[in-house]
Amino acid sequence: MAAEHKTLGGDSGTPTGIRRPTNATTVTVPTNIRYNLKGQRVDEHYKGIVVVNGKKIIVK
Repeated sequence: MAAEHKTLGGDSGTPTGIRRPTNATTVTVPTNIRYNLKGQRVDEHYKGIVVVNGKKIIVK
């Protein structure tokens, strides 16, 4: 038995609601923001393992 194919919202055969992206505004991401392993923002005085720019470093 073949699977039955149904369409929603008309029978035109073309997808609806899918459009090309428009010019997006660029977002500047601040660099050197530090996070601890729990994902909390920490300052430069925090001791331990911190994540800076996606890399884990140990601060003593």
